[in-house]
Amino acid sequence: MGEVIRETVYVRRASGLVRELGILESLSVALSGAIGAGINVLVLQGANLYPGANVPLAYVLVGLMTIPLSFVIAHIAGDLPRSSALYVFVSRTVNPILGFLGGWGIILGSAFVIGTLSRAFAVNLGPFLVLAGRAAKSDSLIGAGQFLMTDAGILITSFIMLLTFFIVLTLGARVYGKFMDIVFIIPLIGFVINLILLGITPQGSIKALYDATWGTGAYDEIVRLGVKYGYTPEAFAFQWGATFSIMSAAVFAYQGFERAAYVAGEVKSPKKTIMYSMFGGTILLFVLYSLTAILSWRCYGDWIIMYNIAITKGVKELLINPPARSPFVAHLAASLIPGIPALQIFLYIAGLLWLFNTPPTRFLVASRTMFAMSFDRFLPEKVAYVHPKTGSPLVADTISFILGIIGIIFAHYLGIYAAAVSATLFDQFLLLLVMIGALIYPFVKEDAWKAGYRYEYKGVPLITIIGIVTVAIQFVIYYLCVSTTVITALTFGAIWYGIGAIVFAYYYWKNKQRGIDPNLIFGEIPPA
Repeated sequence: MGEVIRETVYVRRASGLVRELGILESLSVALSGAIGAGINVLVLQGANLYPGANVPLAYVLVGLMTIPLSFVIAHIAGDLPRSSALYVFVSRTVNPILGFLGGWGIILGSAFVIGTLSRAFAVNLGPFLVLAGRAAKSDSLIGAGQFLMTDAGILITSFIMLLTFFIVLTLGARVYGKFMDIVFIIPLIGFVINLILLGITPQGSIKALYDATWGTGAYDEIVRLGVKYGYTPEAFAFQWGATFSIMSAAVFAYQGFERAAYVAGEVKSPKKTIMYSMFGGTILLFVLYSLTAILSWRCYGDWIIMYNIAITKGVKELLINPPARSPFVAHLAASLIPGIPALQIFLYIAGLLWLFNTPPTRFLVASRTMFAMSFDRFLPEKVAYVHPKTGSPLVADTISFILGIIGIIFAHYLGIYAAAVSATLFDQFLLLLVMIGALIYPFVKEDAWKAGYRYEYKGVPLITIIGIVTVAIQFVIYYLCVSTTVITALTFGAIWYGIGAIVFAYYYWKNKQRGIDPNLIFGEIPPA
């Protein structure tokens, strides 16, 4: 692979993006990209959909499978530090059209994730304000919280969130990085406090503490409605099949650790920074996720299932509990400290920030993938425009904003679980292609591998050895995602990929007509 870039091959001789992100910002993107609704909401939400599922076991198993995947992706992004490094890698290593289709799916999947997390934040903001209003004895806060629990309040909050992210993103990598640092460190502190509270609270005291927070009889109200609408211990006894099925939610929770790969073109010292932030961050993620799942279910047990049933089937009968639209880990932890309202409020704020700080990382995924495709001349060239002062790809950012609006509407009316699973399918398809590429990477792109980490074991490239394992893991992950997805979602995905194939064919023909050989485009790594 040569270093000489032909002037007519790419849109410009340089990307125009600026390397502003350090190791903290890279870690913030990687962990904020992962920690969101998957661990704060879905870890509590899915068990009633798959009766008999052991949620903590599912999260531990998926975590163990994710760690070697993160090593491969960190290796690739460190070797090829470009925008949307995974799209660049697959299109240059495996096959151009497969790389394009992988990126094409990621663009739409990003819309679903942005919508899922924006709406999840909006849904839980209402109960937070009710809690804060009760602690401060403020009818205004309580009233605001009750409004934000309505459909209108949820949608308005979601759209305001989206606009905030868009503005921050367009101000450039430096501003974005500092913003992410703040909204990462605060919730991380809250996350640790949640784990401590869930770990030290005796199970026998849960009911009394919960009632002291929400009102006498609040705990039993959930039990009554849960039993009324279908809960029995026998119906939810452990089943391996259900546990396997719910692993798709755990996959959604872990995905996002790879987000730093999409901004590899804007990371300082990428070879060192990305390996530390992405691979090291994933190990930390595994610890945090496993403890959260284990301790939440240890504390509350099947009451979590009854809570899900109560707020979905018996929500109109809730007289004591706030009519929340989804369970929330911070809700469980805050309910254990009724005598410390200030800490309760902080835990809610910290938990909400995990739902707040994930969509802006997904903005990057959509924006930088469209930018990279446009830079390759396989989307309109205007999408690769970079503002000369901020270094932000404004056109790609704007399209991401529009996709986010679509994602919010989808998540609101079809449910965040449907949106999450749909996004997971697109993400995991690209990751499967990445793992396949890892097997052959040192041999088909030898120059790039030798200039990169160049890890070996007894003369064999380490990424190839681990790639054998990760291909098998990724096939399992993709199978469980597909097997737990309804046929309508699979059909929709197939149609989207079909449209992508047509777009690819059009730009392939168009570039040929302009005298630009697509083989030259995909034969080189694009300029930084």
